[in-house]
Amino acid sequence: MKNIAFVLISLISITSCSKIEDIYKETPRENSNLFNGNFVISEAFNWSSTKTIDVRISVEDKYNAKYFYKVELFDNDPVFGKNANLLAAGLAKGTQDYTGQISIPTALEYIYLKETSPVGITSVTMLAVKNINTLTVSKTASLAGVSTSALGNQLRAGVVFRSGSSQAVTTASMTAIPTVTVPANAVPLVGNTDYGWSEVNANKAFVVKAGTTFTGSVALNSGVGNIKVYVEGTWDASSKWALDVNNNNGIIVMNGGTLKMANFQQGNQGYLQNFGTTTVTNNLGMSNGSGVTYLNAGTLNVTNDFSMSSGGTFINFSTGKLNVKKFNASSENTQIENEGTLTVADEFTIPSTGHFINKGTATVTNMKANSTGLIRNLGTLNVKTGDITNANVEAVCHTIFETLNTNGGKYFIFEGSMLKTGTLVASGSEFNLSALSILDVTDLAQFTSSENKIKGTGTTKALARLKKVQSAQSTNGGISYSGNLEVACSDHTANGQWNRYYTITSPASFVPYDQSTVVIASTDCNAGGNNNPTPGTPGDQVVPEVVLGTYSYAFEDLWPSLGDYDMNDFVVDVKITKYQNEANKVTKVKLENKIRSVGANRRLAAAIQLDRIPVANVKSVIYSQASLVGKNVPLTDKGVESGQTYAVVSICDDAHKAFGILNTDFISTQGGGYNPVDAAITIEFNTPLDNFTYEMLNTFIITNGYQTNRNEVHLVGYDATDKINRSLVLHQTDNVMQLSKSSPFRSHDGYPWAICVPVSFVYPPEYKRITGVYSKFESWAKSAGTTDQDWYTTTD
Repeated sequence: MKNIAFVLISLISITSCSKIEDIYKETPRENSNLFNGNFVISEAFNWSSTKTIDVRISVEDKYNAKYFYKVELFDNDPVFGKNANLLAAGLAKGTQDYTGQISIPTALEYIYLKETSPVGITSVTMLAVKNINTLTVSKTASLAGVSTSALGNQLRAGVVFRSGSSQAVTTASMTAIPTVTVPANAVPLVGNTDYGWSEVNANKAFVVKAGTTFTGSVALNSGVGNIKVYVEGTWDASSKWALDVNNNNGIIVMNGGTLKMANFQQGNQGYLQNFGTTTVTNNLGMSNGSGVTYLNAGTLNVTNDFSMSSGGTFINFSTGKLNVKKFNASSENTQIENEGTLTVADEFTIPSTGHFINKGTATVTNMKANSTGLIRNLGTLNVKTGDITNANVEAVCHTIFETLNTNGGKYFIFEGSMLKTGTLVASGSEFNLSALSILDVTDLAQFTSSENKIKGTGTTKALARLKKVQSAQSTNGGISYSGNLEVACSDHTANGQWNRYYTITSPASFVPYDQSTVVIASTDCNAGGNNNPTPGTPGDQVVPEVVLGTYSYAFEDLWPSLGDYDMNDFVVDVKITKYQNEANKVTKVKLENKIRSVGANRRLAAAIQLDRIPVANVKSVIYSQASLVGKNVPLTDKGVESGQTYAVVSICDDAHKAFGILNTDFISTQGGGYNPVDAAITIEFNTPLDNFTYEMLNTFIITNGYQTNRNEVHLVGYDATDKINRSLVLHQTDNVMQLSKSSPFRSHDGYPWAICVPVSFVYPPEYKRITGVYSKFESWAKSAGTTDQDWYTTTD
């Protein structure tokens, strides 16, 4: 279409619609060659890849409105990423919210809010903007997730709060140690005599008296029940293969007593209660123990394995010391409670539906839990390696994992408490932080395939302090931060504009790793809290200028005839810089224009109408390249086009001559190319503006000479200037029916002559339709902009 002669009707002064009809009566309506099949585009679609939303931001003012905070909005990650474009910026404090408008890509799901406090501490959060027209950020936003009270209800028993404090649980009531008395009729066990079936059948109680040693055996597995052996002195059964106890029979090692054995085998309600010292040189096994409670209030040493294979309860009292190589509580419904000292040198397994409650001090090399198993720590828990699968962990007090591998685990950190780990590897796991609690990852947090969540669930902030974060790509992976949460991190996998590795949803926010603002008092359960913020000296933040990202405008030049849709007849990038006062009003703007291509063989000019800004409100216009303007498009002494209602500023009078080309050759559309032409326009206003966004830039080209009644090409949905040939518009709309009645810059079938994209546009080469370069363009247009909204980000 570039070389088809175009009759410049508007060169003739036309004042009569009937005369126009005579000239054009033989001209048929053209069919578009943009899409095959003459597809008609919805009138509701304005061909826009951007939208404008209203914004109101309030800040959490800690300085009684004495100082300004700086508020900035970005289209991409401004903390960890490198390609964030500023959308808006301004000042706010307790008595002044930031209000304004932003232009954003319609494909954008989130924007980033960055606040800088009067002492220079930055915080960043993400705000959802998909399918909204108004965005309000209030510091009293409702919080989703588990409430503090709900978490408290999960602590079903044995928990007390520190006296006079509303802080987290730090101690737990201890189970009373039962008093055991040796029956007066207990039969003394002496020497190395073995007591068989007949002896145990005749007597129900036996005792190794204090000061004596017994090296024999007692038939506690003979089928006779309710036999008890009390050990006040020493029972040395280490020469026996095992002590085998069942049928509700039991061994009670009294305070001061000693029991030595190679193996202990328990079955059918047998039990062991240790109040003295028991040593198992091989394995201690408990099975068929449902409903049976095993007690230790003394010292219990197991050289190899301590196994509980079928339910039951084991209690290590406050005076108890349990030392075991491997503790395998592998059956469902097994309950283990430690109120004293528990040390597992190798592996500690918590079964499905079983639980481990620690109220004392527990040290474990490798802790495993699965399914609905529960680990609840109310004391001090130190684990070298934790492997948690779909189980629950409740950190009611200081809980430490050197390495924590978790798949589907749920973690609850109670008020004033800390869960600390050096390395965290998480998939599909969830961390719930009550008010003033701390999740502390001192080395590396890796969030893998399934989505992970860290949520602040209280009425005041919690702290996630993460030294370094590596995250898988989001949607179904990565990490989401939400709720009343501050995330202190300076090294995190960065988001891209169109690919996410994390989400952080207001009121949750990032701060630098060493600049946490959450004050958390020290307790016995949080390793000193978080009490050393270094705020510095407060002062007003300033926003002297706001540099926005680049938008591209691409045009077809044959309006009102249809073009070839290579969208390169004129391409210009525009970057806005706004200058604002303390009230966030715009006093001046600079439009940095970069003319990139002229794929037209006709003379054309380009200009920008500032919509809704009357000529009278323009104080002055300064052109960085004055030689490009002012000849073909007359300008007033203020620098705006004469004879217009709204201010019109000129990009260039002659696009070809702007490149130094006297003829009308194609420029930068057929390989090779010319350097772009940079030309800035600075506009100062008499009365400051409330807002200034890309929506206010009505960028257009003039294609048929420079007379008063002229051909103009604008974006769909924008109005022409006062100087367009309106008679031609009426003729093309009503007679030829080439133009849509809803917009003169939309064809009868709904196609545009200009598009705008919120990036520097990679325009098609000469004679190449845009649909042949951008495969998603057609689906975007035919869906009226509901699908493939980021069509311009990927070329074929």
